[in-house]
Amino acid sequence: MSATAEDTGAVEAAFTQVLQAEQAAHAAIAAARAQAAALAEQARAETRARAERTRRHLAAVRGAFERRLQAELAQLAEEAQALRVDAPLTDADRLRVERAVQSLAAQLTTPAAAGEGVS
Repeated sequence: MSATAEDTGAVEAAFTQVLQAEQAAHAAIAAARAQAAALAEQARAETRARAERTRRHLAAVRGAFERRLQAELAQLAEEAQALRVDAPLTDADRLRVERAVQSLAAQLTTPAAAGEGVS
């Protein structure tokens, strides 16, 4: 069997077609890799931006919490100051305290009261 010029041309054409398909496949692979790299970088950039927004939001929330806490502590300090009594106890005050202590002592030392709540 001898190869004719026509057969040789057909083989060369088929070989050329295979090479062109291989080149197209390599180009498609390279394009897909480039696209994947671009998508990955875009995702990383979006993640960095989201992390920065979250950091700023948390800082704002923390700042607001600290300001509110300081305001409430200041309010409590003012209320505590207003409740302070710098005047000495009067005789009537001392008598009320003494009676309250005696009443409590009697309740705690009375057998019926002392046994209450014990099972």
